[in-house]
Amino acid sequence: MYFQARILADSGFPDCVGMLDGTLIPLEYKPKKDGEDYWSHKSRYGISAVIVCDDERKIRYVFVGFCGSVHDMRVYSNARLASLTLKLFTPGEYLLADSAYTTSAVTVSTYKRPSSLVADNEQFNFYLASIRIRVKHTIGILRGRFPFLQSFRIKIFDKETHERAVRWIKACVVLHNMFLKDSYFESSWTKYREHITSDSPQECATIDGKSFRDSVKERVSNIKRQR
Repeated sequence: MYFQARILADSGFPDCVGMLDGTLIPLEYKPKKDGEDYWSHKSRYGISAVIVCDDERKIRYVFVGFCGSVHDMRVYSNARLASLTLKLFTPGEYLLADSAYTTSAVTVSTYKRPSSLVADNEQFNFYLASIRIRVKHTIGILRGRFPFLQSFRIKIFDKETHERAVRWIKACVVLHNMFLKDSYFESSWTKYREHITSDSPQECATIDGKSFRDSVKERVSNIKRQR
């Protein structure tokens, strides 16, 4: 993909296809049905969402609908993006994430303590955070354009009103992308990649996540040294 080249040139991460993060859409009112399930670790009622963006802050994927009490990793694990990795990612492609996400063959997250205290791991975490901040910026822009997402004044009584709130949030994501400068759309983005000509997709599915992250770290380090 063309934006892979941009990410590589900008950050030194080869084959990276986006940045991943979770966010909470706070609710002004406690939902009437199963209200406690919406209570989040941020001490707010809300709806959880997972967002993937590219280096230009275009939202490439959104999954929204779980209650605020659900951990970001569990939300991501239930997204179609996570269940269709063999069709959506070619071997070697990955998303950058923070330590809330389990590193895998398609998600490269930061090292946790005590591994993060090792010098080269700490440096890698810095490189990763420097480019992954784009998804934080994206979420900030989304909230800035649609201030009601900072405290959604919708009253949720049942499944229907919950789904209505989800549709509102998705509509804001669509408008966010439309408002970006030089917006465009390619029909190929909506199609699964059925034919993979490089390494075996089964290898992509079964490769140890930590080993894959170590290999990405080595490649990034080599690229940084050559610059």
